[in-house]
Amino acid sequence: MSEATYKARYWQHAKRREEECPTLEEAVTFLAYSLYDYGVLSPADVVGPDGTVVLEGEALTERMMAAYGD
Repeated sequence: MSEATYKARYWQHAKRREEECPTLEEAVTFLAYSLYDYGVLSPADVVGPDGTVVLEGEALTERMMAAYGD
C-alpha cells in the first residue's frame, strides 16, 4: 500500500506496530475502537502520508473519544 495512507501507530505486547488506513478519520477510529472495545493496544500517534506525525498526545485522545462517541 504505497498510496497516500495514514498510519495509526500503537504499542501492543511491548512492540510498536502500525495499521495503514486510507483516511485520518479511519486511523483515529481504528485506534479508538481497538482501545475502548477490545483493550488490546496503547495508541501512540497517527502519521500522515508525508511521514510527519499529525496527531498525538491529548489531541489524539480527544479525537479518539469523539470518534468513539463519548
